[in-house]
Amino acid sequence: MTGASGTAPYASEITDLIGRMTVEEKFGQLQQLSWTGDTGPGEGQTHEVETTARAGLLGSVLNVTGPRYTNHLQRIAVEESRLGIPLLFGLDIIHGYWTTFPIPLAQAASFDPGVPARDAEVSAGEARSDGLHWTFAPMMDVTHEPRWGRIAESGGEDPYLNARLAAAKVRAYQGDDLAAPDRIAACAKHFVAYGGAEGGRDYNTVDVSEARLRNLYLPPFKAAVDAGVATVMAAFNTISGVPAHADPRTLTGILKEEWGFDGFVVSDWTGVHELIAHGFAADGADAGRLSLNAGVDMEMVSTHLADHGTRLLAEGRIGQERLDDAVARILRLKFRLGLFERPYADESAVITAPTGPARAAAREAAARCMVLLKNDGDVLPLSTGTGSLAVVGPFAASTDLLGTWIAPGADGFPAVTVLDAVRAAAPAAEVGHAPGVEAQGQDTGGIPEAVALARTADMTIVVVGEPAEITGEAATRADLALPGAQRELIAAIAATGRPFVVVLVNGRPLTVA
Repeated sequence: MTGASGTAPYASEITDLIGRMTVEEKFGQLQQLSWTGDTGPGEGQTHEVETTARAGLLGSVLNVTGPRYTNHLQRIAVEESRLGIPLLFGLDIIHGYWTTFPIPLAQAASFDPGVPARDAEVSAGEARSDGLHWTFAPMMDVTHEPRWGRIAESGGEDPYLNARLAAAKVRAYQGDDLAAPDRIAACAKHFVAYGGAEGGRDYNTVDVSEARLRNLYLPPFKAAVDAGVATVMAAFNTISGVPAHADPRTLTGILKEEWGFDGFVVSDWTGVHELIAHGFAADGADAGRLSLNAGVDMEMVSTHLADHGTRLLAEGRIGQERLDDAVARILRLKFRLGLFERPYADESAVITAPTGPARAAAREAAARCMVLLKNDGDVLPLSTGTGSLAVVGPFAASTDLLGTWIAPGADGFPAVTVLDAVRAAAPAAEVGHAPGVEAQGQDTGGIPEAVALARTADMTIVVVGEPAEITGEAATRADLALPGAQRELIAAIAATGRPFVVVLVNGRPLTVA
Protein backbone atom coordinates (compact mmCIF):
# COMPACT_ATOMS: atom_id res chain seq x y z
CA MET A 1 0.00 0.00 0.00
CA THR A 2 1.07 3.58 -0.63
CA GLY A 3 1.33 5.27 2.71
CA ALA A 4 1.98 8.82 3.91
CA SER A 5 5.62 8.80 2.87
CA GLY A 6 7.67 7.56 -0.04
CA THR A 7 7.80 8.66 -3.64
CA ALA A 8 4.04 9.01 -4.21
CA PRO A 9 2.76 12.37 -5.49
CA TYR A 10 2.63 15.08 -2.82
CA ALA A 11 4.36 12.73 -0.37
CA SER A 12 6.24 15.45 1.51
CA GLU A 13 3.21 17.73 1.78
CA ILE A 14 1.07 14.85 3.02
CA THR A 15 3.66 13.70 5.54
CA ASP A 16 3.99 17.22 6.91
CA LEU A 17 0.23 17.66 7.22
CA ILE A 18 -0.36 14.30 8.85
CA GLY A 19 2.42 15.08 11.32
CA ARG A 20 0.50 18.14 12.49
CA MET A 21 -2.89 16.45 12.79
CA THR A 22 -4.44 15.21 15.99
CA VAL A 23 -5.91 11.71 16.09
CA GLU A 24 -9.40 13.21 16.03
CA GLU A 25 -8.57 15.31 12.97
CA LYS A 26 -7.25 12.22 11.21
CA PHE A 27 -10.47 10.35 11.79
CA GLY A 28 -12.31 13.49 10.71
CA GLN A 29 -10.74 13.24 7.26
CA LEU A 30 -12.26 9.78 7.01
CA GLN A 31 -15.79 11.16 7.55
CA GLN A 32 -18.25 12.08 4.81
CA LEU A 33 -21.60 13.62 5.73
CA SER A 34 -24.63 14.38 3.60
CA TRP A 35 -25.98 17.88 3.11
CA THR A 36 -29.75 18.11 3.17
CA GLY A 37 -30.94 20.17 0.25
CA ASP A 38 -34.16 21.41 1.86
CA THR A 39 -32.39 23.68 4.33
CA GLY A 40 -29.89 26.46 3.85
CA PRO A 41 -26.64 27.37 5.60
CA GLY A 42 -26.90 27.24 9.37
CA GLU A 43 -30.31 25.54 9.33
CA GLY A 44 -31.55 22.09 10.27
CA GLN A 45 -29.27 19.11 9.74
CA THR A 46 -26.77 21.22 7.83
CA HIS A 47 -25.71 22.71 11.15
CA GLU A 48 -23.96 19.41 11.93
CA VAL A 49 -21.98 19.64 8.69
CA GLU A 50 -20.91 23.21 9.44
CA THR A 51 -19.98 22.48 13.06
CA THR A 52 -17.95 19.42 12.12
CA ALA A 53 -16.16 21.25 9.30
CA ARG A 54 -15.31 24.16 11.62
CA ALA A 55 -13.76 21.74 14.09
CA GLY A 56 -11.61 20.19 11.36
CA LEU A 57 -13.40 16.87 11.78
CA LEU A 58 -14.87 16.45 8.30
CA GLY A 59 -13.28 15.26 5.08
CA SER A 60 -16.11 15.31 2.56
CA VAL A 61 -19.71 16.31 1.93
CA LEU A 62 -22.10 14.76 -0.56
CA ASN A 63 -25.37 16.00 -2.04
CA VAL A 64 -24.51 19.70 -1.90
CA THR A 65 -24.48 21.60 -5.19
CA GLY A 66 -24.03 25.20 -6.28
CA PRO A 67 -21.10 27.53 -5.51
CA ARG A 68 -23.20 29.49 -3.04
CA TYR A 69 -23.38 26.45 -0.77
CA THR A 70 -20.11 24.69 -1.56
CA ASN A 71 -18.10 27.89 -1.11
CA HIS A 72 -19.93 28.60 2.16
CA LEU A 73 -18.94 25.23 3.58
CA GLN A 74 -15.46 25.40 2.08
CA ARG A 75 -14.76 28.76 3.73
CA ILE A 76 -15.67 27.27 7.10
CA ALA A 77 -13.26 24.37 6.57
CA VAL A 78 -10.41 26.39 5.04
CA GLU A 79 -10.66 29.64 7.00
CA GLU A 80 -12.06 28.58 10.37
CA SER A 81 -10.66 25.12 11.10
CA ARG A 82 -7.24 24.70 12.75
CA LEU A 83 -5.40 23.24 9.75
CA GLY A 84 -7.56 24.62 6.94
CA ILE A 85 -7.87 21.33 5.05
CA PRO A 86 -10.41 21.74 2.22
CA LEU A 87 -13.53 19.64 1.87
CA LEU A 88 -14.21 17.26 -1.01
CA PHE A 89 -17.70 17.64 -2.53
CA GLY A 90 -19.29 14.60 -4.19
CA LEU A 91 -22.53 13.68 -5.94
CA ASP A 92 -24.04 10.81 -7.92
CA ILE A 93 -23.60 12.08 -11.47
CA ILE A 94 -24.52 8.94 -13.36
CA HIS A 95 -25.53 9.99 -16.88
CA GLY A 96 -25.37 13.74 -17.04
CA TYR A 97 -25.56 16.81 -14.82
CA TRP A 98 -27.54 19.71 -16.32
CA THR A 99 -27.47 17.89 -19.65
CA THR A 100 -29.03 14.42 -19.40
CA PHE A 101 -27.52 11.62 -21.48
CA PRO A 102 -29.00 8.13 -22.03
CA ILE A 103 -28.77 5.77 -19.06
CA PRO A 104 -25.56 3.71 -18.85
CA LEU A 105 -27.25 0.51 -20.06
CA ALA A 106 -28.38 2.38 -23.16
CA GLN A 107 -24.88 3.75 -23.63
CA ALA A 108 -23.57 0.19 -23.54
CA ALA A 109 -25.95 -0.65 -26.38
CA SER A 110 -23.93 1.70 -28.59
CA PHE A 111 -20.85 -0.53 -28.19
CA ASP A 112 -18.92 2.74 -28.52
CA PRO A 113 -16.63 3.92 -25.67
CA GLY A 114 -16.86 7.40 -27.15
CA VAL A 115 -20.48 7.68 -25.97
CA PRO A 116 -19.79 7.40 -22.20
CA ALA A 117 -16.65 9.46 -22.70
CA ARG A 118 -18.63 12.36 -24.17
CA ASP A 119 -21.18 12.04 -21.36
CA ALA A 120 -18.37 12.25 -18.80
CA GLU A 121 -16.69 15.23 -20.45
CA VAL A 122 -19.89 17.28 -20.51
CA SER A 123 -20.91 16.18 -17.01
CA ALA A 124 -17.50 16.96 -15.53
CA GLY A 125 -17.45 20.48 -16.92
CA GLU A 126 -20.96 21.25 -15.70
CA ALA A 127 -20.45 19.68 -12.28
CA ARG A 128 -17.03 21.19 -11.52
CA SER A 129 -18.32 24.66 -12.34
CA ASP A 130 -21.16 24.05 -9.88
CA GLY A 131 -18.77 23.41 -7.00
CA LEU A 132 -18.39 19.64 -7.24
CA HIS A 133 -15.14 17.66 -7.30
CA TRP A 134 -16.19 14.03 -7.37
CA THR A 135 -18.78 11.75 -8.94
CA PHE A 136 -19.82 8.31 -7.70
CA ALA A 137 -19.51 6.86 -11.20
CA PRO A 138 -18.95 4.91 -13.34
CA MET A 139 -20.77 1.84 -12.14
CA MET A 140 -19.32 -1.30 -13.72
CA ASP A 141 -21.21 -4.10 -12.02
CA VAL A 142 -21.43 -6.92 -14.54
CA THR A 143 -24.82 -8.58 -14.28
CA HIS A 144 -26.83 -11.27 -16.03
CA GLU A 145 -29.93 -10.42 -14.01
CA PRO A 146 -32.47 -8.06 -15.69
CA ARG A 147 -34.78 -8.24 -12.68
CA TRP A 148 -32.16 -6.26 -10.77
CA GLY A 149 -33.10 -2.59 -11.04
CA ARG A 150 -29.54 -1.37 -11.09
CA ILE A 151 -28.89 -3.07 -14.40
CA ALA A 152 -30.00 0.32 -15.77
CA GLU A 153 -26.86 1.83 -14.23
CA SER A 154 -24.47 -0.79 -15.57
CA GLY A 155 -23.03 -1.84 -18.89
CA GLY A 156 -24.84 -5.19 -18.84
CA GLU A 157 -23.58 -8.74 -18.94
CA ASP A 158 -20.21 -8.64 -20.68
CA PRO A 159 -17.01 -7.96 -18.66
CA TYR A 160 -15.01 -6.85 -21.69
CA LEU A 161 -17.58 -4.28 -22.80
CA ASN A 162 -17.98 -3.03 -19.23
CA ALA A 163 -14.21 -2.69 -18.94
CA ARG A 164 -13.89 -0.68 -22.16
CA LEU A 165 -16.76 1.64 -21.26
CA ALA A 166 -15.55 2.13 -17.68
CA ALA A 167 -12.00 2.98 -18.68
CA ALA A 168 -13.24 5.48 -21.27
CA LYS A 169 -15.54 7.19 -18.79
CA VAL A 170 -12.87 7.36 -16.07
CA ARG A 171 -10.39 9.00 -18.44
CA ALA A 172 -13.00 11.47 -19.65
CA TYR A 173 -14.16 12.47 -16.16
CA GLN A 174 -10.60 12.97 -14.92
CA GLY A 175 -8.67 14.09 -17.99
CA ASP A 176 -4.93 14.60 -17.78
CA ASP A 177 -5.12 17.03 -14.85
CA LEU A 178 -7.66 16.67 -12.05
CA ALA A 179 -7.04 20.26 -11.02
CA ALA A 180 -8.44 21.52 -14.34
CA PRO A 181 -11.67 23.52 -14.00
CA ASP A 182 -13.61 21.06 -16.15
CA ARG A 183 -12.58 17.74 -14.59
CA ILE A 184 -13.74 15.72 -11.58
CA ALA A 185 -12.59 12.60 -9.77
CA ALA A 186 -14.29 9.35 -10.77
CA CYS A 187 -15.35 6.46 -8.53
CA ALA A 188 -15.41 2.83 -9.69
CA LYS A 189 -18.37 1.10 -8.07
CA HIS A 190 -19.40 -1.23 -6.52
CA PHE A 191 -16.43 -3.32 -5.44
CA VAL A 192 -17.22 -6.11 -6.00
CA ALA A 193 -19.73 -8.63 -7.49
CA TYR A 194 -22.78 -6.50 -6.64
CA GLY A 195 -24.31 -7.49 -9.98
CA GLY A 196 -24.51 -11.10 -8.86
CA ALA A 197 -27.16 -10.47 -6.19
CA GLU A 198 -29.29 -13.59 -5.90
CA GLY A 199 -32.70 -13.37 -7.55
CA GLY A 200 -31.96 -9.84 -8.70
CA ARG A 201 -32.91 -8.64 -5.23
CA ASP A 202 -30.97 -5.52 -4.38
CA TYR A 203 -28.38 -5.83 -1.59
CA ASN A 204 -28.78 -9.60 -1.56
CA THR A 205 -25.98 -12.07 -0.97
CA VAL A 206 -23.54 -13.10 -3.70
CA ASP A 207 -22.04 -16.58 -3.64
CA VAL A 208 -19.19 -16.50 -6.14
CA SER A 209 -16.24 -18.72 -6.94
CA GLU A 210 -12.73 -17.36 -7.33
CA ALA A 211 -12.81 -18.12 -11.05
CA ARG A 212 -16.08 -16.25 -11.54
CA LEU A 213 -14.86 -13.34 -9.44
CA ARG A 214 -11.67 -13.06 -11.48
CA ASN A 215 -13.18 -13.64 -14.92
CA LEU A 216 -16.54 -11.89 -14.66
CA TYR A 217 -16.70 -9.27 -11.93
CA LEU A 218 -13.15 -7.98 -11.45
CA PRO A 219 -11.98 -7.15 -15.01
CA PRO A 220 -13.89 -3.84 -15.34
CA PHE A 221 -12.47 -2.65 -12.02
CA LYS A 222 -8.96 -3.58 -13.09
CA ALA A 223 -9.50 -1.58 -16.27
CA ALA A 224 -10.68 1.41 -14.23
CA VAL A 225 -7.64 1.20 -11.94
CA ASP A 226 -5.36 0.97 -14.96
CA ALA A 227 -7.11 4.07 -16.33
CA GLY A 228 -6.18 5.93 -13.14
CA VAL A 229 -9.52 6.02 -11.32
CA ALA A 230 -9.21 8.21 -8.22
CA THR A 231 -11.59 6.34 -5.91
CA VAL A 232 -13.43 3.04 -5.52
CA MET A 233 -16.71 2.41 -3.69
CA ALA A 234 -17.31 -0.75 -1.67
CA ALA A 235 -20.39 -2.82 -2.46
CA PHE A 236 -23.44 -3.49 -0.29
CA ASN A 237 -23.46 -7.24 -0.89
CA THR A 238 -21.67 -10.09 0.79
CA ILE A 239 -19.07 -12.09 -1.11
CA SER A 240 -19.27 -15.74 -0.12
CA GLY A 241 -20.62 -14.74 3.27
CA VAL A 242 -18.31 -11.77 3.92
CA PRO A 243 -19.77 -8.25 3.55
CA ALA A 244 -17.77 -6.30 0.97
CA HIS A 245 -17.21 -3.44 3.43
CA ALA A 246 -15.33 -5.82 5.72
CA ASP A 247 -13.51 -7.94 3.17
CA PRO A 248 -9.72 -7.42 3.35
CA ARG A 249 -9.12 -9.97 0.60
CA THR A 250 -10.80 -7.79 -2.04
CA LEU A 251 -10.35 -4.24 -0.69
CA THR A 252 -6.73 -4.62 0.37
CA GLY A 253 -5.36 -7.87 -1.04
CA ILE A 254 -6.60 -7.47 -4.60
CA LEU A 255 -7.29 -3.75 -5.01
CA LYS A 256 -4.48 -2.10 -3.09
CA GLU A 257 -1.73 -4.70 -2.95
CA GLU A 258 -2.14 -6.80 -6.08
CA TRP A 259 -3.25 -3.93 -8.35
CA GLY A 260 -1.33 -1.12 -6.63
CA PHE A 261 -4.35 1.18 -6.35
CA ASP A 262 -3.19 4.40 -4.66
CA GLY A 263 -6.55 6.18 -4.46
CA PHE A 264 -9.02 5.72 -1.63
CA VAL A 265 -11.99 3.46 -0.95
CA VAL A 266 -15.26 5.09 0.11
CA SER A 267 -18.08 3.19 1.72
CA ASP A 268 -21.51 3.16 0.16
CA TRP A 269 -24.31 5.01 1.99
CA THR A 270 -24.16 3.76 5.63
CA GLY A 271 -22.36 0.69 4.33
CA VAL A 272 -20.16 0.58 7.42
CA HIS A 273 -23.17 0.71 9.73
CA GLU A 274 -24.87 -2.07 7.79
CA LEU A 275 -22.17 -4.50 8.86
CA ILE A 276 -24.29 -4.74 12.00
CA ALA A 277 -27.40 -5.67 10.01
CA HIS A 278 -25.34 -8.30 8.18
CA GLY A 279 -24.66 -9.88 11.58
CA PHE A 280 -20.95 -9.43 10.91
CA ALA A 281 -20.24 -6.62 13.40
CA ALA A 282 -21.34 -6.59 17.01
CA ASP A 283 -21.84 -2.83 17.25
CA GLY A 284 -20.75 0.49 15.75
CA ALA A 285 -17.22 0.31 17.13
CA ASP A 286 -16.80 -3.19 15.73
CA ALA A 287 -18.17 -2.06 12.35
CA GLY A 288 -15.68 0.81 12.23
CA ARG A 289 -12.80 -1.49 13.15
CA LEU A 290 -13.70 -4.13 10.60
CA SER A 291 -14.20 -1.70 7.73
CA LEU A 292 -11.04 0.35 8.23
CA ASN A 293 -8.87 -2.72 8.74
CA ALA A 294 -10.39 -4.30 5.63
CA GLY A 295 -9.47 -1.30 3.48
CA VAL A 296 -12.32 1.23 3.61
CA ASP A 297 -10.77 4.71 3.84
CA MET A 298 -13.80 7.01 4.04
CA GLU A 299 -17.13 6.38 5.77
CA MET A 300 -20.20 7.74 4.02
CA VAL A 301 -22.95 9.13 6.29
CA SER A 302 -22.66 6.75 9.25
CA THR A 303 -20.12 7.93 11.83
CA HIS A 304 -18.62 4.87 13.51
CA LEU A 305 -14.99 5.69 12.75
CA ALA A 306 -15.39 9.27 13.94
CA ASP A 307 -17.30 8.15 17.03
CA HIS A 308 -15.11 5.22 18.08
CA GLY A 309 -11.83 5.55 16.19
CA THR A 310 -9.79 7.25 18.90
CA ARG A 311 -10.66 4.55 21.42
CA LEU A 312 -10.09 1.76 18.91
CA LEU A 313 -6.65 3.19 18.14
CA ALA A 314 -5.77 3.49 21.83
CA GLU A 315 -6.82 -0.12 22.39
CA GLY A 316 -4.72 -1.33 19.47
CA ARG A 317 -7.75 -2.54 17.51
CA ILE A 318 -6.86 -0.12 14.71
CA GLY A 319 -3.23 0.45 13.78
CA GLN A 320 -1.60 3.87 13.42
CA GLU A 321 -0.12 2.93 10.06
CA ARG A 322 -3.52 1.93 8.65
CA LEU A 323 -5.08 5.17 9.90
CA ASP A 324 -2.32 7.32 8.42
CA ASP A 325 -2.53 5.41 5.15
CA ALA A 326 -6.26 6.16 4.85
CA VAL A 327 -5.72 9.83 5.64
CA ALA A 328 -2.86 10.05 3.12
CA ARG A 329 -5.01 8.59 0.36
CA ILE A 330 -7.74 11.17 0.94
CA LEU A 331 -5.32 14.09 1.21
CA ARG A 332 -3.57 12.97 -1.98
CA LEU A 333 -6.78 13.34 -3.97
CA LYS A 334 -7.39 16.78 -2.50
CA PHE A 335 -3.91 17.83 -3.59
CA ARG A 336 -4.43 16.33 -7.05
CA LEU A 337 -7.68 18.26 -7.41
CA GLY A 338 -5.83 21.47 -6.59
CA LEU A 339 -8.06 22.19 -3.60
CA PHE A 340 -5.25 23.46 -1.39
CA GLU A 341 -4.40 26.12 -3.99
CA ARG A 342 -7.93 26.86 -5.31
CA PRO A 343 -10.51 25.63 -2.82
CA TYR A 344 -13.42 27.75 -4.05
CA ALA A 345 -15.61 27.48 -7.13
CA ASP A 346 -15.60 30.51 -9.43
CA GLU A 347 -19.14 31.84 -9.08
CA SER A 348 -18.70 33.99 -12.17
CA ALA A 349 -17.97 30.95 -14.34
CA VAL A 350 -20.74 28.63 -13.18
CA ILE A 351 -22.69 26.74 -15.83
CA THR A 352 -26.40 26.81 -15.01
CA ALA A 353 -28.03 25.22 -18.06
CA PRO A 354 -27.25 22.86 -20.94
CA THR A 355 -25.30 24.64 -23.65
CA GLY A 356 -25.91 24.21 -27.35
CA PRO A 357 -22.88 21.94 -27.81
CA ALA A 358 -23.89 19.90 -24.74
CA ARG A 359 -27.40 19.36 -26.08
CA ALA A 360 -25.95 18.37 -29.43
CA ALA A 361 -23.66 15.86 -27.72
CA ALA A 362 -26.57 14.35 -25.81
CA ARG A 363 -28.66 14.12 -28.97
CA GLU A 364 -25.83 12.41 -30.83
CA ALA A 365 -25.34 9.99 -27.94
CA ALA A 366 -29.06 9.16 -27.93
CA ALA A 367 -28.92 8.41 -31.64
CA ARG A 368 -25.97 6.08 -31.09
CA CYS A 369 -27.76 4.28 -28.23
CA MET A 370 -31.10 3.48 -29.83
CA VAL A 371 -31.61 -0.15 -30.81
CA LEU A 372 -33.76 -1.32 -33.70
CA LEU A 373 -35.14 -4.69 -32.64
CA LYS A 374 -36.84 -5.47 -35.94
CA ASN A 375 -38.29 -3.68 -38.96
CA ASP A 376 -40.94 -5.94 -40.49
CA GLY A 377 -42.23 -4.64 -43.78
CA ASP A 378 -39.64 -1.86 -43.85
CA VAL A 379 -42.00 0.54 -42.09
CA LEU A 380 -39.01 2.51 -40.83
CA PRO A 381 -37.78 5.12 -41.37
CA LEU A 382 -40.98 7.14 -41.26
CA SER A 383 -41.44 9.84 -43.86
CA THR A 384 -41.90 13.42 -42.71
CA GLY A 385 -44.41 13.66 -45.55
CA THR A 386 -46.81 11.17 -43.93
CA GLY A 387 -50.30 12.63 -44.07
CA SER A 388 -51.59 11.51 -40.67
CA LEU A 389 -49.99 10.00 -37.59
CA ALA A 390 -51.44 8.53 -34.40
CA VAL A 391 -49.21 8.69 -31.32
CA VAL A 392 -50.56 6.43 -28.58
CA GLY A 393 -49.42 4.76 -25.38
CA PRO A 394 -48.74 5.89 -21.81
CA PHE A 395 -45.37 7.38 -22.70
CA ALA A 396 -46.48 9.24 -25.82
CA ALA A 397 -47.00 12.54 -23.98
CA SER A 398 -44.88 11.74 -20.92
CA THR A 399 -41.73 13.56 -19.83
CA ASP A 400 -40.69 10.46 -17.83
CA LEU A 401 -38.03 9.65 -20.41
CA LEU A 402 -34.80 10.49 -18.61
CA GLY A 403 -34.36 7.27 -16.63
CA THR A 404 -33.15 6.50 -13.14
CA TRP A 405 -30.50 8.47 -11.24
CA ILE A 406 -31.09 11.76 -13.00
CA ALA A 407 -29.08 14.75 -11.79
CA PRO A 408 -30.36 18.26 -10.91
CA GLY A 409 -30.84 19.17 -14.56
CA ALA A 410 -33.96 17.04 -14.83
CA ASP A 411 -35.96 19.52 -12.71
CA GLY A 412 -35.22 22.55 -14.84
CA PHE A 413 -34.75 20.87 -18.19
CA PRO A 414 -37.33 18.09 -18.65
CA ALA A 415 -37.44 15.77 -21.62
CA VAL A 416 -39.31 16.70 -24.78
CA THR A 417 -42.23 14.32 -25.19
CA VAL A 418 -42.37 11.92 -28.11
CA LEU A 419 -45.67 13.51 -29.14
CA ASP A 420 -44.17 16.99 -29.30
CA ALA A 421 -41.10 15.67 -31.10
CA VAL A 422 -43.25 13.98 -33.75
CA ARG A 423 -45.24 17.16 -34.29
CA ALA A 424 -42.04 19.15 -34.65
CA ALA A 425 -40.48 16.63 -37.05
CA ALA A 426 -43.59 16.36 -39.24
CA PRO A 427 -45.22 19.80 -39.14
CA ALA A 428 -47.41 19.13 -42.16
CA ALA A 429 -48.88 15.92 -40.78
CA GLU A 430 -52.13 15.61 -38.89
CA VAL A 431 -51.04 14.17 -35.54
CA GLY A 432 -53.56 12.64 -33.16
CA HIS A 433 -52.95 11.40 -29.63
CA ALA A 434 -54.61 8.96 -27.23
CA PRO A 435 -52.80 7.33 -24.27
CA GLY A 436 -54.89 4.16 -24.40
CA VAL A 437 -53.69 2.85 -21.04
CA GLU A 438 -51.75 4.02 -18.02
CA ALA A 439 -48.13 2.96 -17.50
CA GLN A 440 -48.92 0.55 -14.66
CA GLY A 441 -52.71 0.40 -14.47
CA GLN A 442 -54.98 -2.43 -15.59
CA ASP A 443 -57.77 -0.22 -16.94
CA THR A 444 -58.29 -0.91 -20.67
CA GLY A 445 -61.15 1.55 -21.11
CA GLY A 446 -59.02 3.93 -23.18
CA ILE A 447 -57.94 1.33 -25.75
CA PRO A 448 -60.98 1.79 -28.06
CA GLU A 449 -60.14 5.49 -28.50
CA ALA A 450 -56.53 4.63 -29.39
CA VAL A 451 -57.72 1.95 -31.82
CA ALA A 452 -60.16 4.33 -33.51
CA LEU A 453 -57.35 6.85 -33.94
CA ALA A 454 -55.07 4.17 -35.41
CA ARG A 455 -57.72 3.11 -37.95
CA THR A 456 -57.82 6.61 -39.44
CA ALA A 457 -54.05 7.25 -39.42
CA ASP A 458 -51.49 6.42 -42.07
CA MET A 459 -49.13 5.26 -39.34
CA THR A 460 -49.38 4.68 -35.58
CA ILE A 461 -46.52 5.15 -33.14
CA VAL A 462 -47.07 3.20 -29.90
CA VAL A 463 -44.87 4.44 -27.06
CA VAL A 464 -44.71 2.00 -24.13
CA GLY A 465 -42.28 0.97 -21.40
CA GLU A 466 -41.42 1.26 -17.71
CA PRO A 467 -41.68 4.29 -15.43
CA ALA A 468 -38.27 5.37 -14.18
CA GLU A 469 -39.41 4.75 -10.60
CA ILE A 470 -39.44 0.98 -11.11
CA THR A 471 -35.87 0.91 -12.41
CA GLY A 472 -32.63 1.72 -10.62
CA GLU A 473 -31.62 1.11 -7.03
CA ALA A 474 -34.02 -0.88 -4.82
CA ALA A 475 -36.33 -1.41 -7.81
CA THR A 476 -36.33 -5.16 -8.34
CA ARG A 477 -39.01 -6.64 -10.60
CA ALA A 478 -40.19 -10.25 -10.60
CA ASP A 479 -42.08 -9.92 -13.91
CA LEU A 480 -40.16 -8.60 -16.91
CA ALA A 481 -43.23 -8.05 -19.09
CA LEU A 482 -44.51 -4.58 -19.94
CA PRO A 483 -46.30 -3.24 -16.84
CA GLY A 484 -50.07 -2.93 -16.65
CA ALA A 485 -52.19 -3.33 -19.77
CA GLN A 486 -49.63 -2.03 -22.25
CA ARG A 487 -49.32 -5.38 -24.01
CA GLU A 488 -53.08 -5.39 -24.60
CA LEU A 489 -52.80 -1.93 -26.18
CA ILE A 490 -50.13 -3.12 -28.63
CA ALA A 491 -52.20 -6.17 -29.55
CA ALA A 492 -55.26 -4.03 -30.20
CA ILE A 493 -53.33 -1.66 -32.45
CA ALA A 494 -51.79 -4.60 -34.32
CA ALA A 495 -55.26 -6.10 -34.84
CA THR A 496 -56.33 -3.06 -36.88
CA GLY A 497 -54.06 -4.21 -39.68
CA ARG A 498 -52.80 -0.67 -40.12
CA PRO A 499 -49.02 0.11 -40.18
CA PHE A 500 -47.56 0.76 -36.74
CA VAL A 501 -44.26 0.95 -34.87
CA VAL A 502 -43.56 0.38 -31.20
CA VAL A 503 -41.15 2.58 -29.26
CA LEU A 504 -39.87 1.05 -25.99
CA VAL A 505 -38.79 3.26 -23.10
CA ASN A 506 -37.22 0.92 -20.56
CA GLY A 507 -34.39 0.61 -18.08
CA ARG A 508 -33.87 -3.16 -18.37
CA PRO A 509 -34.40 -5.91 -20.94
CA LEU A 510 -38.11 -6.75 -21.16
CA THR A 511 -39.98 -9.81 -22.43
CA VAL A 512 -41.89 -8.14 -25.26
CA ALA A 513 -41.95 -10.81 -28.00
